[in-house]
Amino acid sequence: MCIQKTNTTENRKKVTAFLTKGDVDKIVNTLVNKQDAIIIKLLFFSVQGTEVSEIRNLTIHDVDKAEREVVVTDDKNPDCPRIVKLDAETIALIEEAHQENEYVKKNGDMAQTKNVKTTVEMPGSDETEFVLKTGKTNRKHDKKVSQYTIYNRIEMIRDLEPVKRISSSLNSKMIVRSGMLYRATQILESEGGTLDNNKIKQVCKEFNVRSHWAVKGFMNIDTINSLYGEPEVNKG
Repeated sequence: MCIQKTNTTENRKKVTAFLTKGDVDKIVNTLVNKQDAIIIKLLFFSVQGTEVSEIRNLTIHDVDKAEREVVVTDDKNPDCPRIVKLDAETIALIEEAHQENEYVKKNGDMAQTKNVKTTVEMPGSDETEFVLKTGKTNRKHDKKVSQYTIYNRIEMIRDLEPVKRISSSLNSKMIVRSGMLYRATQILESEGGTLDNNKIKQVCKEFNVRSHWAVKGFMNIDTINSLYGEPEVNKG
């Protein structure tokens, strides 16, 4: 049995729980801070870990620009780092985020007053190796950010009006799962055939998900076709 191409507005609205690659690009393009944008892109391309520690631990030294990959480390398994392949845009965005030395609050939608500043000074690229940065204070500022900093930034992004028009349920799990569906689409385009267990297991391995059974609820051809309109992918 084949699933024919489905890309209608009605079908797209049914899949509000996930983002397409195009949606992610639109969200990233609305963000003033590269520090915010890189969080979305890294999650979409599988960088997460326990309490988003793979993002929090990421340093500029972990980036291999030539190979378009990063070495990421999960706090739960610090002795077992893994390599994640990224596209050229995300590699460039990592470098831009690391070079950013000022953070604009609320994506620029904040009025400055005498007692409230609209920006936060961050350490320069020569002051910290971490890609995600803390605000610069009199205390040590070359430490990694907390998981709450990342979650709060995602919450701020979710509340932006342009983002609300794309999705009202933005969170780290949803972004990662959207990335898994995109990766499954890439594999189907490259290899053809059906979305069988082997392909699902390949996606799970790349996203560091131990059991492919955990993704069965959303990792299916109907969801992929509703998001990307795949032409004639065998359901099996």
